[in-house]
Amino acid sequence: MPRFYIDTHDHISVVDEDGYDLPNEAAVRALVQRSLVGMAAEAALARSASRIRADVRDETGQRVMSATVSVAIEWAEEAGDGNGVLE
Repeated sequence: MPRFYIDTHDHISVVDEDGYDLPNEAAVRALVQRSLVGMAAEAALARSASRIRADVRDETGQRVMSATVSVAIEWAEEAGDGNGVLE
């Protein structure tokens, strides 16, 4: 079974040294999607804007896939003062 390494980049970069044994591209895509959604959910609680990227490498170290998710939370000017206080 092929091994894939998923490096993530948010406000810090984390290089995957262990990797995952995954049977095919669909399994890699599913793992990356779940990982990015979880990271985006955590980031949304901490920051109002975030861009998270995952780069997938194969066993030779070549990048075979990239995925990015962005989260941006903005108050409309007329709805509040931008600090969570509604007027």
